Amino acid sequence: MRWKPEAARSSAPPEAVANPIRESDAALRDQIRVDLEARGVDAAAADALAEQVRRDLDGSTSGYDAVLDGVAMGFRAQHAIAQQLAKSATDLQEIERLMGSFASELSKLDEVLEVLAAHLRRMRTTTPPAGVRILH
Repeated sequence: MRWKPEAARSSAPPEAVANPIRESDAALRDQIRVDLEARGVDAAAADALAEQVRRDLDGSTSGYDAVLDGVAMGFRAQHAIAQQLAKSATDLQEIERLMGSFASELSKLDEVLEVLAAHLRRMRTTTPPAGVRILH
């Protein structure tokens, strides 16, 4: 359901409803903050964005809802990207940990193979010639 400003939901005639654009700067900023929060923007971000939106509106009443809808949509997109980035960072740390463990295991395997190769070299030098073998 699309959000509608208080003026649109009011049963009073449009001229009787206070237009948020004509209010003082502080009241307008507070109204924008409230409207952004109603659209799902968290309070801290809505507070920071409200002043910028107020300046960008520059006293114009046209497009008030569209501007706030766009800001809210941008905030939600940025929030989703930030969450995805945090998940990716966590996944990357897990992959790095697994790769480190794998490298450690490969190093151990390499050491074992070196020991085995040294043992086989010693066996070749100490074994009697092919013709003289004791089987038991």
